[in-house]
Amino acid sequence: MDKIKLERYAELKKIVKEAEEEMDPLKGEILEMMGDNEEVDTDFGKFVVSHRRTWTYPEEIKNREDQLKRDKKSCEQLGTADYVENSTLMFKENKE
Repeated sequence: MDKIKLERYAELKKIVKEAEEEMDPLKGEILEMMGDNEEVDTDFGKFVVSHRRTWTYPEEIKNREDQLKRDKKSCEQLGTADYVENSTLMFKENKE
C-alpha cells in the first residue's frame, strides 16, 4: 500500500472541506452584494447568478411517492429488483 498517496488524499480532502466551509458564507455575501446584477465580470473570472426552481407538490402526489418508495423497498427485500454495485472511495478523518 502506498502510504504517501493515502496521506496526500487525506490532506486534499481536508483542504477541500476547509475551503467549502469558507466559501459557504462568502457565497451568500456575494449574492447579496451583486443585487439585481445577473453577471459580474472580473479580471479573474465571471460571476453569474443562476436560478433554480424548487417544487412543492400536492399531498396526493406525496402520498403516491411514499407508496412508490415502500413498493421499491419491498421489491429489494423480495429480490425482484435488480441492482448494480459500484465501488467508491470513502475517507473518514481520525478524531483527535
